[in-house]
Amino acid sequence: MNTIKKYPISTGCKQTIELPLNARIIKCGRDHLDMPCLWASISTTALTEKRTLLTYKTDEPLIDRLEYIGSYRRWSGLSHVFFVSK
Repeated sequence: MNTIKKYPISTGCKQTIELPLNARIIKCGRDHLDMPCLWASISTTALTEKRTLLTYKTDEPLIDRLEYIGSYRRWSGLSHVFFVSK
């Protein structure tokens, strides 16, 4: 079965989350409690994999091999979220 699932993310610069294989990120933003989250279209029967997320503030230097996911507003400006490419 396919569904949309919410994944809370930290406001720190690096974290690992477990996602189903072939998960498709459809939104990066804040939920109704103002917590940063990713929403993904997933298969509930798929195997999972660990993915590394990096969060950058505007004007911070980026490393290579990043896949942009989205941005969300913080009290100190915008945060930009990326997967480290496989």
